[in-house]
Amino acid sequence: IVQLSPDGKNWTISNTGITQSLQTVYETANSIWIAGDKGVLMQSIDNGKSWQDNNVDSRATILSLFETVDHTLLATGTQGFIARRNNGEQHWQLISAPTHSSLRTPVQAEDTGIIYISGKTGERSDAKDNGSSWKLLPPVTQGSIKSLYIDTHNKMLIGVGERLIRIPLLTRND
Repeated sequence: IVQLSPDGKNWTISNTGITQSLQTVYETANSIWIAGDKGVLMQSIDNGKSWQDNNVDSRATILSLFETVDHTLLATGTQGFIARRNNGEQHWQLISAPTHSSLRTPVQAEDTGIIYISGKTGERSDAKDNGSSWKLLPPVTQGSIKSLYIDTHNKMLIGVGERLIRIPLLTRND
């Protein structure tokens, strides 16, 4: 279920019409997005009062939603699931991922535009084309990397989870 509150005190249920468990919620300038089990991905353009199905043709669980600097939306999840939707497009495009591991929430370096993503089994991937294609990076751990952070001051990618990793950010020429 989705519950909405204008003040954090009084809550109303918004009927989504789905039975799958939800895993993530994300708000963009014009929409609220929810996603979860069995590839469920829904959009509301009226502040959560009604929901439209955004079928992505996948049974993977969508674990995170992320908006790039140029407002492309990325959805990531189990079984190496990646989908993207360019600003203004009506449909999601499934993207081939270099792994079948569960993928976490991406991060993007603002100066290069490179997007990084980590996986449950320690892999890291990057995309230099706004998420259209992904390349597996050399491994630095087999431990789960649960989240990534970009240290812009030191130009480092920080990963945390079962291990702590600290790796120099890529350049557009790497």
